This record gives sequence, C-alpha cells and structure tokens, in this order.
Amino acid sequence: MSSTENKNEEVNDIQSIKNISNMELENLLLNLKIIANVKEFDKISTAYDTITIDRNDILQGTRRKMYSGDSREKTIKTIELLITRLFEITDELLEKEQTIQLKKDDVRIQITQSGYGSKDIVKESPFMDEPIATFLNITNQLSSSITGLQNLKITYLNDVTTTAKLDLVIGKIQNRINKINKLMSIKKQK
Repeated sequence: MSSTENKNEEVNDIQSIKNISNMELENLLLNLKIIANVKEFDKISTAYDTITIDRNDILQGTRRKMYSGDSREKTIKTIELLITRLFEITDELLEKEQTIQLKKDDVRIQITQSGYGSKDIVKESPFMDEPIATFLNITNQLSSSITGLQNLKITYLNDVTTTAKLDLVIGKIQNRINKINKLMSIKKQK
C-alpha cells in the first residue's frame, strides 16, 4: 500500500469517526444538558425523543401519569439507556481513534524503513483534534448532568430504590469521566 493510499484511508477513518451517528450523539448530549438543568423536586418526562423537565407545580403528578404515562421507573430506565448508549459511542470513538493511531504509527515505521523522512510524507490531518474535542464535550456534559441527577435524588428522597439507582448511574458517569480524562492526558503526553 502506498503512502497516498494510507493517507486516504486515514482521512476516511477520521471521517467515519466524525459520522458516528453525529445526530444521535448530539441528541444524547442535548438530553444530558436537559438533565443538568433539573432542579430539586423537578421530574423528568420521557414521553418524547428528547427528555423534558416537568417542573414542580400542583399539576406535576397528573400531567406525568395521565398524558405521558411517565413514572420514576421509566425515568430511571431512560437515563440508564441514555448513559449506556453514550458509553457505547465513546468506546467506538476510542477504538477508532486507536486504530487510526496504529495506522499512522505503521505508516511512519514503513516510511522510516524505506529511507524517506516521515515528516515530508505523513502529515497530520486537520481533523485530528476533533475526537479530543468530542471527548471534552462529552465529559463536560456528563459532569454537568451529575448536578441534575443529584437534584433528582432529592425529588425521590423517600424512594430508596430510585435514589440507589441514581447513585449507581452517577458512579458510572464519574468512572467514565475519569477514564476519558486519563486517556486524554496520555494522548497529550505522546
């Protein structure tokens, strides 16, 4: 495979990272932003593709049950599915980013062994910062969502099962944030 073919393949791989269901990722991040804005005693409505906040007022319970069929169990399930899918996407992004890095390293080794200067032939793609920016955006939204989830715990303070499930979700989010931050600091050191 020539260096031009390797370069084209690398750009195609980068484009596939960008296209990893951009709309789905944007929708997940939007839902995290909405969760981040949950106040104490607010509830989440999951009747639509996008999560909405059901503000604390006299009709809150009636609206949730009669019109949307919402329940705390449905809310928790929706949040868990959202987080699980976001984690799957971050895993896919990371896997593709590592594959690209391995291909770049392989190309550099091939060029060096053939006696050519890698600097002249292998150039950094202008898209290489995008995965890092995507990971930063994801970690920022995950961090922000923890506040809303903590407020949701206050809403369901008397329901041990719901608050325990929210604690588990918060723990998963914190672990993922730490994992992404650790991987990004390793990437920056290279």
